[in-house]
Amino acid sequence: MNTIYKYEIPVGGGAIQMPNSAKILSVGVQGESLMLWAEVDPERSGYPRQVEVFGTGHPIRNEMCVSREFIGTVFMSDLVWHVYERTN
Repeated sequence: MNTIYKYEIPVGGGAIQMPNSAKILSVGVQGESLMLWAEVDPERSGYPRQVEVFGTGHPIRNEMCVSREFIGTVFMSDLVWHVYERTN
């Protein structure tokens, strides 16, 4: 049975361990933390998903052979973060 889980996004982005076939739903703020919500099957084994966070006006690195999928934009106080998942 699928369940919605939340995961804290590391400062600056990084790996988040999620069950295989997890479907990322949204990102937002909870308290002082940047969070990600995903629909998961907790019975499945996990693997790390790479999440990157860029501030408005900050460069997005265009590294060779890197693909990204936009997840969402989050407003934290006077900061605005744009969250992507590396898809390769």
